[in-house]
Amino acid sequence: MPFSKGDPNINRAGRKPNQELVTNLLREYLSGDYGDGKTRKQKLVEKLFSAAMEGDIHAQKYIIDRVDGKPRESITVDSDSGFEHKIIIERIDRTKPAE
Repeated sequence: MPFSKGDPNINRAGRKPNQELVTNLLREYLSGDYGDGKTRKQKLVEKLFSAAMEGDIHAQKYIIDRVDGKPRESITVDSDSGFEHKIIIERIDRTKPAE
């Protein structure tokens, strides 16, 4: 059922900014000290890299995707008119700035 103008159930203010989000809690926890002068985030990266070097294909793929970005995917679609249309789907890598 669509909302009507002036409906009191519409949350015009959006989500309250001081709600505890899991992402914020994780960032806070990962920035904490591990105990040997390194942050928990640094220790996590070391573990991930170690797993990749020991042959964990998922860890290897994750590292490559995060460093180089995910590869482009392209799909060729044939239409009834005989023209070929090429559709390119790009995955956005949030770690890299837009070019």
